[in-house]
Amino acid sequence: MLESDAQQLDVTLTKDWIDIVTVPIHKVMTVGDRKIGYLFFQTFVAPAFDELDAAFEDFNTAGVTDVLVDVRYNGGGLISVSRHLTDLLVGGVADGKISYQVRYNDNFSDVDSARKVDRIKHSLPSIDAVAFVTTASSLSASELLINSVRAHTRVEIVGDVTGGKPVGSKHLAFCDSVLAPITFELVNANEQGGYFDGLDPTCYAQDELSKPLGAPDERSPAAALSMIVGEGCPALPQPPAPPPVRDDGAKMELGITELASWH
Repeated sequence: MLESDAQQLDVTLTKDWIDIVTVPIHKVMTVGDRKIGYLFFQTFVAPAFDELDAAFEDFNTAGVTDVLVDVRYNGGGLISVSRHLTDLLVGGVADGKISYQVRYNDNFSDVDSARKVDRIKHSLPSIDAVAFVTTASSLSASELLINSVRAHTRVEIVGDVTGGKPVGSKHLAFCDSVLAPITFELVNANEQGGYFDGLDPTCYAQDELSKPLGAPDERSPAAALSMIVGEGCPALPQPPAPPPVRDDGAKMELGITELASWH
């Protein structure tokens, strides 16, 4: 019941399930003689496995050799989904190599581990370049994906500096609750990690809200396409101003998460 200016309004709320669409857009673009797959990816949750597989099945059928992954609003999620997308992107060229490494502190270094890249059903057989469109809202599992892939193929980061969260949490049962403390750091096959200030773009480009997502002439995807085909950065070579200060507390809430059986 809401009361405003002496008026009363009764409202009925009904709880229901919703379907999360994790890949609302995927398509193949032809630039010169190159087939480039475009993937707008919203969140790293369980429904993404099937949706990513469907997208990469189409990419394989079309003979895609480069991929533009748009994660500009993707705040993270499950490590397992990030690993799956890494396998789809570079499984054909990096099968058996390290995908990412899990590092605890000195007291628990005996449980440090590494996860390997797998060539799975819809992995691209080869890949020339992957471009990621990013903003400060690209966090956590999005950054893990970028960091993992860049150890195995040419990667271009286009847009703005990412949010900066190279660590993850493990769910621990506690009475009738679940704790999710930050417990480990993530590094790639080349020992790159520690990007608490975010991952810097190779080409800065402002987000553009006046055109449909993924339009070839939308500012940041257009810059990413230019970087993929080797035409250079058409946008600003340097950021117009320092990245905004982001709240660390809010950043932690968007972190990488997994169940206790995440490994």
